[in-house]
Amino acid sequence: MQRRTAPHSWPITRALASPLIEAAAELGLRVASPLDEHRRGGSTMIQLPPGTSQRVLAELRDADLYADCRGTTLRLSPGNVTSADGALRLLRVLARLF
Repeated sequence: MQRRTAPHSWPITRALASPLIEAAAELGLRVASPLDEHRRGGSTMIQLPPGTSQRVLAELRDADLYADCRGTTLRLSPGNVTSADGALRLLRVLARLF
């Protein structure tokens, strides 16, 4: 069996995901993704309180930030096209909402 290697963008993804995960915890939001970075894929999943998904997405879009929700799960995919500034702006929006 061939060993799977990590994509070249994983260091970037992990560096951007860590502050998102820490901030979600500080805001009292449950992180649905594995906390161990070596078990986590390219997306960070955060559980939102019931009834808030559409408001969160609207606020993010107003800040020129784009994410997806499936039910109450906010799906974030930081990577090569995500800047540290974009991640910081996302954290500010979440902090304002929660």
